[in-house]
Amino acid sequence: MKTKLYVEWKDSFSVKNAQIDSQHKKMFRLLNKLHDLLQKGGDVKRLGKIIVAVQQYAILHFNCEELLMSACNYPQLNEHKKAHEEFTSRFNQFLKRAKTENEDISLELFLFLKDWLLDHITTEDKAYIPFVVAWKRDRHPVGQAGVNHLAWSGTMRNPKLSPKTQSRWRHARRCKRHPVGGTFTSPRQLVAKYV
Repeated sequence: MKTKLYVEWKDSFSVKNAQIDSQHKKMFRLLNKLHDLLQKGGDVKRLGKIIVAVQQYAILHFNCEELLMSACNYPQLNEHKKAHEEFTSRFNQFLKRAKTENEDISLELFLFLKDWLLDHITTEDKAYIPFVVAWKRDRHPVGQAGVNHLAWSGTMRNPKLSPKTQSRWRHARRCKRHPVGGTFTSPRQLVAKYV
């Protein structure tokens, strides 16, 4: 018997970028796992693992999304980053409360995650769709595969990226590391995998 999903992906949630959509779907799967554990009265250790997975995946997703918006010259990038920072801060407050006050915040955290994710995708993420579509059309007529050109073909030469973003990517290339953590064999693989 197939279990009913609490948060279901709909095509209307799409932001017209396969990688970002895939990351959003992964967040939905993690939320559904968390919901299943809450319904079944899952043990604290398993709940903790899922909560940590949500936190780590959210950070990775936010960085990928911000890199894409930077590449597309999205004018509200700073406001969007602030929304991501507010989410991270609020999430950390939940975790701090759980540790210091030793209270079960699982259901409250789940409801916060569900409401925030659905609202964020349907309002703030939807706002950058025209910029992503135009960027793919204008800069990369080959479509989604053109995202790989954001990476290196020897050196970073993309005037569409801000100097700070270019600097982060050059450093990542030298160190063979993602700018926010995690090791990959090359930045090209990073961009192909996450952007």
